[in-house]
Amino acid sequence: MKLVHAMLEKNIVFEENKINVLVIEQADFFSKSIRELLRQIQGEQGDFVLSEAGKGLGLKKCAEMIINPFSMDFSQKKLLSALYKEAEKAALDEQLFVSTKEVQGMIARYLQRLCDELIYPACFDEEISIPNLLKYGNFRIEMEFDSMLESVVEYMKLAVNLLHTKLFIFVNMKTYLGEEELEAFYQMIKNEKFNVLLIERGIAGRREDEDICLVDKDLCEI
Repeated sequence: MKLVHAMLEKNIVFEENKINVLVIEQADFFSKSIRELLRQIQGEQGDFVLSEAGKGLGLKKCAEMIINPFSMDFSQKKLLSALYKEAEKAALDEQLFVSTKEVQGMIARYLQRLCDELIYPACFDEEISIPNLLKYGNFRIEMEFDSMLESVVEYMKLAVNLLHTKLFIFVNMKTYLGEEELEAFYQMIKNEKFNVLLIERGIAGRREDEDICLVDKDLCEI
């Protein structure tokens, strides 16, 4: 898989055991690149092109940008929607099908008795949908974390499994991590085989497992 842009001579190629780092020292180009990527992930047009095996991939469906790693949103709509689909699928599979139908029938019978007790012409949907059952129970993802890095890692795993995210883009992530945390972060990326791009304003050291593309203050690519 690779990410290309007309302003970048070098293609950003994602390979196992390599961490891609795009360093943009020029402030305007840095801001423009972040804004353009964010808009494309939100579904707008732009000049970044993500592809795999020669086939174009829409950034909206395949990429996630993390600007503030301290506020990972595990209750966002797209994540919950994907969770509900997985839960509905599980509720109707062979192991839970009978139990699901029993619960739906029990609720329907209760609602009918409730209607019978009222003097008003009340009614209800006889087919109690599984998504509605999940909403009634406030079905959600609930996790506790000891650190920012732990929450980021768990979010990435959920995004891959539920949203089928292929690329994670982090903005200035290295500024938040010490050497040990950075090592742990990189090791997790390698173990899980995640495709990750770090976009940084400056370069602070160089690691053997990093593939760095540097755009300097004069917009020269090094």
